[in-house]
Amino acid sequence: MKYVARTLRCSYGVVGLNGWQYLMSDTLPGEVRLFDSPELAEEFLSSHGLDIDESDIEIVECPDGEVER
Repeated sequence: MKYVARTLRCSYGVVGLNGWQYLMSDTLPGEVRLFDSPELAEEFLSSHGLDIDESDIEIVECPDGEVER
């Protein structure tokens, strides 16, 4: 099972306008970053200054590696 971090808030603050926005991989251009557990995703986000409890970010299962757009 893999997990992704996503939000409905775009970079300019509008919620839901462009659908889900996913955390992208920094090593695979154009690919969504996949995590092995929700804890690893949360640890990654917090190490980059993001608090999922204080933001609109959610971590969800991505069972087949495909993301909902």
